[in-house]
Amino acid sequence: TKRFPFYLFFEKKVLSLLLVVSIFTSLFAACVNNSGSSTEKPSASSEVTLSPEEIAAALEEEAKAKEAAALAEFKSTFYDNYQNENFDVNNIVLTFAAISDLHIGLYQQTSKVEKGMQFLNRRTLNGLDAVLINGDLTNSYRASKDESQIASVRDVLVNNLPQNTSFFYSLGTSHDADGFNTTINKSGKEQREAFIRVLGDRFSSADIEDEKDLANGCKHAVIKDYHFLSLDNENGDYTNASLKWLQNELKKITTAEPNKTVFVMTHIPASKSLNKVLKDFPQVIYFSAHEHIPFNTPVAITQNSFTTLSIGGFAYYREESVNSLSLQDNNNNYEYGQGYLIEVDKNGNTRALRLDFFNETVIKESWVIPSPKSDKSHLETYSSRKNYEKAVFAEDAQIVIDVDESNLFAPVKITFPAAKAPDGQPVTMYNITIEISEGSGTSREETLNISSLYMKYPNGIGMPESYSVTVDGVASPYSYTVTVKAYNCLGRVSSTLKGELKTDGYNTILGIKEENAA
Repeated sequence: TKRFPFYLFFEKKVLSLLLVVSIFTSLFAACVNNSGSSTEKPSASSEVTLSPEEIAAALEEEAKAKEAAALAEFKSTFYDNYQNENFDVNNIVLTFAAISDLHIGLYQQTSKVEKGMQFLNRRTLNGLDAVLINGDLTNSYRASKDESQIASVRDVLVNNLPQNTSFFYSLGTSHDADGFNTTINKSGKEQREAFIRVLGDRFSSADIEDEKDLANGCKHAVIKDYHFLSLDNENGDYTNASLKWLQNELKKITTAEPNKTVFVMTHIPASKSLNKVLKDFPQVIYFSAHEHIPFNTPVAITQNSFTTLSIGGFAYYREESVNSLSLQDNNNNYEYGQGYLIEVDKNGNTRALRLDFFNETVIKESWVIPSPKSDKSHLETYSSRKNYEKAVFAEDAQIVIDVDESNLFAPVKITFPAAKAPDGQPVTMYNITIEISEGSGTSREETLNISSLYMKYPNGIGMPESYSVTVDGVASPYSYTVTVKAYNCLGRVSSTLKGELKTDGYNTILGIKEENAA
């Protein structure tokens, strides 16, 4: 069960209060300076007092100035000064957003999506033709049958997006509805009918599938002459009927227009049976969801026989494992929300901009997928992931092991500096091994895998310079041996940073680097 970090609201209120105090101080200082030529001291009654309305207006002006600067940088980076021979920013013919895992019904999630859609509006400079919502629109409609969750999905999207924006959605069988095999699952059919009824015509205005296909969880829309297809899954896979439908639709579309992209989405990432269908259609750009894996690193885009874009999700992130090492859960993982802004130019090239809704920014490296080619050369840009350089620790890096000598059973704090990759790609995980030996001859070993929290720092700005963990203390005499390794998104491991602490009367801390990485 995920829990929302309530303290975030108090933290933000404190920051807002500090900002108000700062504004008040500045205004008061200005008034004092302006009255400096007077020979009379200002009376107590002449002190500046700002009304709540004036404070609110000052904060609003500051926010507007900040947004204006951010928008100017966005336009400069992705439009005015953007250079890529495979994308024409001056002739964009289709613009849509791809989001997933809204989990409306989760605490405060509606307001977070509202804020995200408003940010999307401010970053959509060529009109927003459509929004794709790839499953788990609600947090618990499948279990609760609470139609107000569906209504909230409708309202938060319709009320915060342009009136002419189309919607295209799939459902998740973990949160939205039961399996779509309506011949054996009556509840799944009823749940899907509830979505259609409550969401309303706006959410199917571009659809062209017939009722039989819809009953099998298959949807087909045409937006600005581009085809969009989606499948609902059945217990993590897809029925033969839905796979056959997808194959037939793709064959018809690509036969008529072999050099045009087709957009396909399913909530659950492609299974073997789905991959078997998609591999015959290099024109496909496929959107997957469900995993909540942040797309700050290049692993979110892959190309083999088609192109895959993994949507990061809107509600919370999950920590991905690295080299089969599972990460411990992190608090604050609700401080998160990601999605794509997708643009297609007149030549059929596609550009994906990665939007960080929570931090209201854009990850600066955009991904461009050239228009489909008969020789499949358009699949070569991201077909083999670059051999990203492994992260390294600084030459003088040391591990600090902090023991409270007055209470040896108190938690022991272990702090180590961040590693950095020369190519700028983020470190995603640290593997920490702690060997603790007691004077009695007993020893124990603990292993911790912690996230670098890279997903909280778009473009790497503000990443922590060090990290800390704690372990239970032991009775004297004792020794601690700590090793730390850093992993990048592809699992490449750094050299090992080593630290030791022994009770020799001086508590000497040793920091040792060993070049023994894989």
